[in-house]
Amino acid sequence: MNRGLNRLVSIATGSAVLPAVRSAVADVVGDVQQAISAILNISGSKGLVYDKAGGTLVNGRSSTATIVDFEGLTKDVKANEIRYSGGRRVENLLQHTEDISMTSYWFPSGGTVTTDTVITTSENGSIRPTSSNSINVTIGQKFVFSFTAQLLVGSGSFRFRESGTCTFSELSSRPFNMLASLNRYSVEYTITGAGSFLPLVQSLSNDFPTFIYTKIQTEEVTGQLNQNPSEYLSSDTVYNSGLAGIACFDTENGNTVTNYVVTEAESAVITPAPTILHEGDGTNYCFPSSTPATQIITLAAGDYTVWLDDTDDAGQIVLTGGATGTANSTDTNGFQFTASGADVTFTHSGSNNVRWQVEGGDYRTSYIPTTVAAVTRAADNISIPLSVGTNFVQEQGAAFARFIAQYDSDTTARSIVSIFAGLGLISDSSTINRLSSSDGTNTVNRSVTWLAGQEILVTPIWSDGESTLSLNVSLDGGTVWSGWIDATYDGAFTTGSDILLANSHPDSINFKSAQIYGELEGGTIATAKAWVEANAGSLTNIDVGLGDELGNTLTDEADNQIT
Repeated sequence: MNRGLNRLVSIATGSAVLPAVRSAVADVVGDVQQAISAILNISGSKGLVYDKAGGTLVNGRSSTATIVDFEGLTKDVKANEIRYSGGRRVENLLQHTEDISMTSYWFPSGGTVTTDTVITTSENGSIRPTSSNSINVTIGQKFVFSFTAQLLVGSGSFRFRESGTCTFSELSSRPFNMLASLNRYSVEYTITGAGSFLPLVQSLSNDFPTFIYTKIQTEEVTGQLNQNPSEYLSSDTVYNSGLAGIACFDTENGNTVTNYVVTEAESAVITPAPTILHEGDGTNYCFPSSTPATQIITLAAGDYTVWLDDTDDAGQIVLTGGATGTANSTDTNGFQFTASGADVTFTHSGSNNVRWQVEGGDYRTSYIPTTVAAVTRAADNISIPLSVGTNFVQEQGAAFARFIAQYDSDTTARSIVSIFAGLGLISDSSTINRLSSSDGTNTVNRSVTWLAGQEILVTPIWSDGESTLSLNVSLDGGTVWSGWIDATYDGAFTTGSDILLANSHPDSINFKSAQIYGELEGGTIATAKAWVEANAGSLTNIDVGLGDELGNTLTDEADNQIT
């Protein structure tokens, strides 16, 4: 179905439309039995697409963390930030980016300012961030500074300068011409000496120009293929990261720069699509992690993983003492070993080693930077407020959770524990080779064995009227199904105050999508089962494109209808 027709059907089959119209549309489309709407729709690449209760998706992780982006670059992320594996992360490092009248953050020299306008009153008037809006930079980093401006009065002769304590390789003064039309301008800085970074825009004329100056952004672009400015992000707007001024995109940066003027353009969709990463807590016992070298570490008896990143696939770590074995930089999932409780010596070889990690458990997790001591990364805790009757319906419904398995199902040290925690919709009850759904009284179990890397689609459906709770699982994203297992449904799931995408447990899960529906396709368990097996594999992109590029919440329930 083409996009325009899909949109038309979504609107025409909304709950406010007369039944006759709904029936007529179904006849035209042919495969529509009943349009049902997601009351909660989370996209792994865009974040929260729609919540009927109007909630916000947040992450309660109390520590910083890291994520690997679509170019393979390891990026630092903030506490409470929702992480998107394989996406394009953008952060505006400045504050109050659309209100330069905030004098604690913006300093005009030789002029005055309003919210978005600079009025110079002396020769060489300028505007720059204050020290409270500065960025501490280190050698080797690269930044792009950009802003939107328009010359209103006077001459357009200006220059870029920098008034912080850092040094950089580019010219200290770079002239540019500000136009009488609204344009976005940018300039780059490659840091050669650590310090504070305070980019400045200064007039070069003596006729006291007045100009609009707004949508100001500084972003780090170190190592990126496209080092032009990304999409502008307001420091006062919360995006799909759950934080202000930070977003993850599922498209590449298509912007270009000519004579300091930015031309904005869309680029290719990132393939494979980004996924929301959920990890439990973890500790990196080695330090410093960014300069791999031989180290003796005291580890309690148990199972561990050590891994090493380098630039030539030649790095190696030999373990002796309380554990033995050899870890190679080519070990995709790291090297698993069992420690006896005695000190373990990690002997490094290789001249191009970049970072390393020693952590508990039997598989590799995201990088945890350390300097002088071990560091613990807190667990992700991604949630949205639960509103029974709004974004979850007890009487009947369906849920779809699609994720990439990070480990084999027979790995006893790891378990899914629960998805949509706080409801009991999907769990494995800490049992290997099994997934379950429980209303708090009755449980349905589906025996299933999966391997790391498989795309798992889990679907529970329930009906109070039929007293039935059913569960099915696909290991290939919805093409082949394991078969339905039924249990008695007592009419109400045990609920808490929040729906947790996954709870704070030691697993790593990459979510592609997660939806909850407040009704059944066809109205019965039987018709819903048939529809799921025939169509659920195509639900990865349930009209999520009707939201904006950052995955902000849609306001129209029709935008989430299955058609």
